[in-house]
Amino acid sequence: MTAGEVVEGNRLIESQVIKPSRMFADAKYKVEYIFIEPILKIVKNKILLKGKVGQTKDFQVSDSCNRFYSLLQSRKMLSYIFILFLAKRVASRIYKCMDLEGELVLVCRSYIANSVALQLKEFNPMIKVVFDTRGLLSIELPVTNGKSGVKRYGYFKNWEHYLISGSDAVIVVTRRSLEYLKLETGLKDKIFYVPISGINTEDAFKCKFSERWNLRKTAYIGSMGVWHEINIVKQLFDLLVSNAGFNCEIISGSRIEATGYKTVSYSFSQMRKVYESLLAVTVTGNSRKNDYFESAMSSINLFSTKAAEALSLGVPLIVNSSIIELADFVMNNKCGIIFEFSEKDQSIQLINCAVKDLNNRKFWEQMSMNALRAGKIFRQKNVFLAQKKIVDSLFQT
Repeated sequence: MTAGEVVEGNRLIESQVIKPSRMFADAKYKVEYIFIEPILKIVKNKILLKGKVGQTKDFQVSDSCNRFYSLLQSRKMLSYIFILFLAKRVASRIYKCMDLEGELVLVCRSYIANSVALQLKEFNPMIKVVFDTRGLLSIELPVTNGKSGVKRYGYFKNWEHYLISGSDAVIVVTRRSLEYLKLETGLKDKIFYVPISGINTEDAFKCKFSERWNLRKTAYIGSMGVWHEINIVKQLFDLLVSNAGFNCEIISGSRIEATGYKTVSYSFSQMRKVYESLLAVTVTGNSRKNDYFESAMSSINLFSTKAAEALSLGVPLIVNSSIIELADFVMNNKCGIIFEFSEKDQSIQLINCAVKDLNNRKFWEQMSMNALRAGKIFRQKNVFLAQKKIVDSLFQT
């Protein structure tokens, strides 16, 4: 169960919702999808011809797919202010249209979806709700919504606590957020750490390091803005090119030209092959450490879906030290490079290696071997087994 547009080419829907649910179906669970779609955004995009609204690529809409339109919109302040009222309305429609009687588990992949699920639980107390947080929204919203978000931080925290306490199980994607929520809520028995799901990699997979070394390709993957700054990407790419002759590119659905490096786009089905060709993936973060909410996001909340996908295929990372959990993972497993960005000097300082190591084949070969070993926990099969263990425990209670 999730909330947002179901649009063709949405990689997160495909990789983080559809792929895992198919693994449950393969394990003989009866699986249905509930998509809560923002009607105002869909109408706006149709008018502006901004996107193709419909099924995701390679996903056949069938009787198991249930789509409901709502005024709820992710990351829109009014949706969060009127969340209980709007969630109750869409929950009533869902319950009338679907057979939600008896014992079942709703796995919710967003705060909005979880709000609706708790309303559905009012209709059928036998429903079990798994809140897959994907990150702590209470910390994120003040950053993305400016002063209005900061003023409503207390409201967001109270809403988040309502969702956590009302759910039967809560999943977080960083160990730091696990510790944070357990201390904050005292609900230690229902909060679980499950890694972000990477690529569905075979147990016997081995990377072709010689090909990767010959290509010397590295990429920044995703959008830029609040969490990842363009100037840091440019500074890092310049360092890699000037000292080791790397071929650097940005992989994004949006055109990003300010760096001077080319931007390319690939479909979800193409991304595994792309990852297998890369010597490294960069996770650049930002330099703003003085703001409380931005610091908390970097310290507690951030990991990276792209990092999990890269590591699951044995691709080392080049990570900003401000993204603490990911930087700690890289340091402890020796599976990449950690750097620090100085906003004052607009310069990059490598922390766990020397500049000369950037052009050292043996250095990168060892990093790749370490990434392949450490990245096994992010493989889709292993993440699924961790999720399955939680779901099975709810059916037994």
